[in-house]
Amino acid sequence: MEDFKGESIVITGAGGFIGSAIARRLVILGAQVHAVVRHGSDKSRLAEIARDITIHEADITNQSEIENVLSESAPKGIFHLAAASQKFGLVPSIDALIDTNIRATVKLMDKIEASTFFVNTDTFAVVGAKQASLREDDVLEPTEFYGVSRIPATLYGGALGRTSGKPIVTVRVFTPYGPFVQKGKLPYEVITRALLNTDIELTRPEVARDFIYIDDLVELYLRAGIHANEYPGHVFNGGGGKAVTLEEFADLVREEAHSKSVIRWGSTAISYDSGRPEADLTKVRGLLGWEPSMSFRDGIRETITWFRAHPGYWRS
Repeated sequence: MEDFKGESIVITGAGGFIGSAIARRLVILGAQVHAVVRHGSDKSRLAEIARDITIHEADITNQSEIENVLSESAPKGIFHLAAASQKFGLVPSIDALIDTNIRATVKLMDKIEASTFFVNTDTFAVVGAKQASLREDDVLEPTEFYGVSRIPATLYGGALGRTSGKPIVTVRVFTPYGPFVQKGKLPYEVITRALLNTDIELTRPEVARDFIYIDDLVELYLRAGIHANEYPGHVFNGGGGKAVTLEEFADLVREEAHSKSVIRWGSTAISYDSGRPEADLTKVRGLLGWEPSMSFRDGIRETITWFRAHPGYWRS
């Protein structure tokens, strides 16, 4: 992708799972990467590229700090991953969700120039517990405040795109997995417990997720940035396009890990676990020419291989 070579690109939440993966890919593509991370946060995912990027310790809720980053970087584009995020059964405070996911994100959108593309992030949780394949234009009916908190910035970015032509688009992320997946997320918990041959605690076997391998998701983010000027205000589904039950997922992980773990069903459910989230990929195929290239089995195998090769990341 020559579009990024030599270009200044800002990534907020760059120390996280998705943000760091985008940063590593952009370094390979020759971009000038400005990685924004919280003060004192874990930067281990950026260690291998630390010499090739500029790291800014800044809080996106601090307007002066963010203005300094934008002034110094003069970015061609921003990939916005910073968020107060939900982990396996743990939800941030309402204040944190409002301050980061709504107020800070909207203000950041206001600050960018019309010549700077902005790829926002939200989650399939905004749609709620639905059984059908999820389209980008579905009615948003989140079942908890975490999902609610991701909606205002998406709608605001859409409004700015439609009314002022600002190249703001949103990637709606389903369930990403792969190397460096964060502790507390479903893929991390199931894979590490399988490798340790300890019990795997899950809600119900019929609960489903739509899994997307991290390299495929990064490719979608980059394409969304490249085409943001063509489709300002649009939302693009970032999923694998197939609902996989927790039973299918856990069985595949145990098979690929040659694990003796036992699944214990009946742990605390998340409110949207009553649905069957599956990303409709019609729009991303048609407008961006994107679809996942990694099969689910191959992706799980790659992830398990990486975890085996990096015990220091999860054995602690």
